[in-house]
Amino acid sequence: FQAGGLELSAPAMQSSLRILLQHPQHCQKAFWNGCRHVFCSGTGSARLVAAAARGSPSSWMQKMRVWRQQEQRLQDMGPGALLAASFGLVAAFSIAQEQLPVQAEDKSKLMDEMGFKHVMIGGTPQPPFFRQEVVDELREKFILRDSDIVIATYPKCGTTWMQQIVLSLLFEGEKEKVPQPMAQSPWIEAVTCFKRINAPEGFMGKNMTVEELSAWDGSTDFAPTCPRRVFKTHANFENVPWKSPGKAKIVVVTRNPKDACVSMFHHFRDGTKFQYRGDFQHFTSQLFLKGKAEAGCFWAWHAGWEKASAESKEIMWVSYEELKTDPTATIRKLAKFLEIPLTETTLTKTMAAASFDSMKQSFAKNDANLQAAGKPVKKEHIRKGEMGSWRNDIDGALLVEFDAVHALRCLEHDLQYKFVFG
Repeated sequence: FQAGGLELSAPAMQSSLRILLQHPQHCQKAFWNGCRHVFCSGTGSARLVAAAARGSPSSWMQKMRVWRQQEQRLQDMGPGALLAASFGLVAAFSIAQEQLPVQAEDKSKLMDEMGFKHVMIGGTPQPPFFRQEVVDELREKFILRDSDIVIATYPKCGTTWMQQIVLSLLFEGEKEKVPQPMAQSPWIEAVTCFKRINAPEGFMGKNMTVEELSAWDGSTDFAPTCPRRVFKTHANFENVPWKSPGKAKIVVVTRNPKDACVSMFHHFRDGTKFQYRGDFQHFTSQLFLKGKAEAGCFWAWHAGWEKASAESKEIMWVSYEELKTDPTATIRKLAKFLEIPLTETTLTKTMAAASFDSMKQSFAKNDANLQAAGKPVKKEHIRKGEMGSWRNDIDGALLVEFDAVHALRCLEHDLQYKFVFG
């Protein structure tokens, strides 16, 4: 359909209408601009459509009802008037396509010939199930409670381990009350994006809308309600998935980039969602060191959170390496920061529940239960849990390249943190 230099196919019009219905706050402006663009002469039909556009701003559907009510009158005015009014709709749809925050059902793409399916969210590569409109809604509406705890990590830096530790502390070390740490402390962006795309529920627990997540009380169908809500995110500080943190406690878990790189490579290859076929050399040189892996640049991510923690007493840094070398002192520090009462019994039981062998067994049992119920699982999520094992994979020219990039990125992003490479 075309007129006055405007052209729009029927499928495009349908797509635009769906977008307008999803974003009623933009409808009035887009519709009115469209009418004004075409009906500069101020004809009778223009006034009718303009009246519809300037009517109640509450929803696009109200405007469509006005359109239907006026359709007979337009027909009485002759085919020219009806055609002119139709042009106004076309113009509105065309301009809406330019003005509205359009997000197709699936905008994922491959990074290169080796795969890595991803979407760009706020300029950062993210898993293909992410949706920009959901992240935007989280940033506009999701407000953390003062009692909340958020675990913020670059991927593969000890997220699940910290989830297990924090939940165990809250349940006084009772291991049986933390059967599914990934579901009991949901990934904020994942569960809300899964809800939007109607993904099946699995190892990450219940899918929720932003409104449902805001009202969530920490309960699940398989464990007692947690005394405090616990969440996780892999977002950089500039794109946190909430409107306001309040006085919520945020635990940033870090790990040296070499071990994180090796772990992320296996994460990419062992799963199916990324469709990655490259070898370790390709992953390291072309993705990780160039800031093109999941969650973007490792060093920029840490620099952002480092600056944020310097300005907030509600953010604590914990390293994977100190949890490995001195778990007792680290968990004591963590409990004090989170204001969780800690007895020697709770400490001992928490350390046992969060041991690698215990978590490996627990995840294997949980995966079997999920598979029996026909739900998706992530196999080998708990892989090795080692420190310094990067030496088995990074050496020679690749090690020289890695060290050079590490030094350059730390300077570039003014990252002061001294990583322990084991």
